[in-house]
Parts: sequence; structure tokens; C-alpha cells
Amino acid sequence: MDNELTRKIQQLEEKTKKLENYIKVFHFEDYQRVNGHMEKLNYLSLDYIKKNSDLKEQLIFYYRMMIRARVKNDFLEYCRFSVLQIELIVGDFLEELEERKEIQIDRGDYDRIEQINGNKAPHLINKVVFCLQFLECQNKETLKEVFDNIIKLRNIISHADSDYPNIKQRIKNK
Repeated sequence: MDNELTRKIQQLEEKTKKLENYIKVFHFEDYQRVNGHMEKLNYLSLDYIKKNSDLKEQLIFYYRMMIRARVKNDFLEYCRFSVLQIELIVGDFLEELEERKEIQIDRGDYDRIEQINGNKAPHLINKVVFCLQFLECQNKETLKEVFDNIIKLRNIISHADSDYPNIKQRIKNK
């Protein structure tokens, strides 16, 4: 009896998640398109992410919202959710390296990373560059430029600036 009840609760939870995702997207056609993109999400197959269910669930949520923005042709929102994924992955990667004693992280107020191995790294792009170097990426300069541009766009849409009349003007001026 308990196994049957547990199975029914799990089925109900799955149906509820699908319904929540459908409501977030608003249209069935968009829902189908988002799900089609979700099937292409290949970094979820990494062993580390498979083992870390909280990280995996948050990445899935951000990715779904990023794809939703793509379906709606909202590039700025697309960048915002891609940066949230970058922040999450980079932060988790750095914590893992710190736990393994492969790097030394000095933290400031609110547990904010101040330095990595004695080098300043308060900004996300510095953390991304460190991770690319640590992983010995072949095309790290190109990746740095892409990440930097995405982060700059996200910053423009996320932070108020009274000097410019609108977001388009702010982007042109950067």
C-alpha cells in the first residue's frame, strides 16, 4: 500500500511540474518548442551534475526560462538566464575545487569570494577566466569574449542607469 501511494504521489508531482512549466510558457506551441530545446541540453549528462540534484534542478529551471526567452525573441532575458547558469556553474565549480584543496579562496563579507589563489576575483568574468584557465580550454580567449559580452548585457538590463534614456541606448554606448 505504501509503495502504491508513493508511486501515485510521484506521478502527481511530475504532472504538477509539467503543468507549472506549461503555465510559465503560456502557449502549447511554445511549450512544445521549449521541451524540444530541453532535450538538447547536454551538460546535464555530466556525472557531477547527475550526482548533484539541487544543482541540476536549478540549472534546468534557468535553462527552461532561457529557452522561453528565446522562443519569445527576448534576447536580453535570454542573456539574463544564461548568466544565472554561468554564475551557478562557476560558483559550484570553485567550491568543489576549494573542498578538494586544489585552490585557496579568500572570502569577504557575506561569504563573497575576494581572491582565488591570491589573485583578485570579485567579478564573475574573472571567475570565468580562472575556470577556463584551470580547465586548460583551447579557445579560452573566444569564450572569455562571449561570456564577457553576455555578462555586460545582463548587467545593463539588471542595473538602473539614469545617464541613458533606454536600454538600447545603453547597449550602444557600451
